[in-house]
Amino acid sequence: MVKSTRQAWQSSMRHSLTRPSEEASQYAKIYQLLTNFLDNLQVAIDVSGNGKLPWPASTEPDSSTQFHDITLFLTSGSHNFTISNGTKPASNTSYVGPVLDLEPSSTVKHVNWIWPECLVGDGSDSKDSARGAYNISMHQSFSWNGTDYYTVFDLPISVTNSIPKDDDRVDCDLLENKLLSAAEIGESSDTLPGQPWVEGGASTTVSSPDATQTGTGSRSHLGFKRVAGLVIATTAILHFLGHWSKALTQLVLKLGPENVFISIYESGSYDNTKGALRELDWELERMRVPRNITLSPVTHEDEITVPARGEGWIRTPDGKKQLRRIPYLARIRNLSLQPLRDLASKGITFDKILFLNDVVFTPNDVLRLLDTNDGEYGAACSLDFSKPPSFYDTFALRDSNGHEPIMQTWPYFTSAASRQGMRDMSPVPVASCWNGMVAMPASPFIAKSPLRFRGIPDSLASYHLEGSECCLIHIDNPLSVEKGVYLNPLVRVGYSGAANAAIHPMMNWLSTGRILHGLWVNRLRRLGISSWLKEKVVRIRLDRWRALSAGNEEYGEICIINEMQILHRYGWAHV
Repeated sequence: MVKSTRQAWQSSMRHSLTRPSEEASQYAKIYQLLTNFLDNLQVAIDVSGNGKLPWPASTEPDSSTQFHDITLFLTSGSHNFTISNGTKPASNTSYVGPVLDLEPSSTVKHVNWIWPECLVGDGSDSKDSARGAYNISMHQSFSWNGTDYYTVFDLPISVTNSIPKDDDRVDCDLLENKLLSAAEIGESSDTLPGQPWVEGGASTTVSSPDATQTGTGSRSHLGFKRVAGLVIATTAILHFLGHWSKALTQLVLKLGPENVFISIYESGSYDNTKGALRELDWELERMRVPRNITLSPVTHEDEITVPARGEGWIRTPDGKKQLRRIPYLARIRNLSLQPLRDLASKGITFDKILFLNDVVFTPNDVLRLLDTNDGEYGAACSLDFSKPPSFYDTFALRDSNGHEPIMQTWPYFTSAASRQGMRDMSPVPVASCWNGMVAMPASPFIAKSPLRFRGIPDSLASYHLEGSECCLIHIDNPLSVEKGVYLNPLVRVGYSGAANAAIHPMMNWLSTGRILHGLWVNRLRRLGISSWLKEKVVRIRLDRWRALSAGNEEYGEICIINEMQILHRYGWAHV
């Protein structure tokens, strides 16, 4: 059993827990600390165990006494900054790489950390800075005479030295970690959370034996297991992967690579998406991010030219059997989630899943989305735009009463509850949404009867009807009723740089004129019957289908529209 202990030496700001033996407490020494009159925080750590440990450790890999990892953080009552978290940073200026990998031939590891932006200043305190009293918190994972230990050593310092502005200093938000309360620390004495060790690996079953998988993300060590985090899943063809990849890696830095698993399933692209994803995979490898990136060679043309058999095919008005778009998309989305289920079978679970479209986003957009309704939701969605001020995804969005949006501009909805949320710019209760970014609890997807993406039955689709898999997922999700589905109007994303700039102006997003115009147009449209007529057409066809057999039932009626969608060689088409 791993023994996990936390030390508080000198005037530590942390609460002291169990203390290991005196010998173990001297296992690693901080023997030099320079903070005054330096642009950087410099720490030298002797990892020789007073000269008793073999070095390099690889010379005696089976030794019963050895280091496994050392991580460093700068902590205070309100901040917890990463100095070194055991992963390789995306840039040399963000944080320090794995401590034990520094200066491989030396038993003294010199940590040279560039002060971040929020600590710039001079003296004991400075306006708009986070200067003041801190602890250098050193986390040690090691074996001592065959017993595994995890200890935390806190060295108090005061950031009062002069730290000048410099372009190399990173935003403190990129280094910030969740600050645990004393109660959380006490409850976690068996296995401290947030450590970069994941038991087992990650692999996925792909749709083609020729598919390429990269970055299986095997990171096992000593039985430590991270049991909370975020799965980031995407299946889209990414047209501006440069920005998207940069935002994704920044998000990973902010959350901590040890708290994230990335799953990407690429299929059907004709541009350089595969090449760009290989570059992203290389960057994630440098950052030691657990992931699964599947690059399938199967194109849309391959999909539509195979013999028509099984579910997902429909006879179109011209008499041909065509592959339906929605069941195809549902299958691809389920493949992107397979690594999550594989990890769950090994006891590795996550808090949330973030579904990402090919949108322009920032890490703060994601954090704000995850915090929707204080984190209590069956799903939380952003609001997406392709040609502002009109929002984009009308196919999956339904108001709290299950109606399609009555207009594509603010305030969008028929339902009074949904309109009120838009007026208040608070979480908007809806029945369904997708809209660029979606956060959902992971638990339903790994339950005994797991949640799956799906389309409506082929026999129902033959009535010239279709329903989005991204709407039906909310109908099938048991947490939709229990916790609610919300659209967060404070999280807006665009499908291009121009669209994103338009929805994030320097001044207010909505002008007074646009608000007044929107309120009156919305009121007039609610007096009309066009929406009612559209829903009636769907209801009549659905009732005809239900009458054919007692087994014909579809609970996702609110998702169904009067369309037939098939896969096309270069995308999809209406018929």
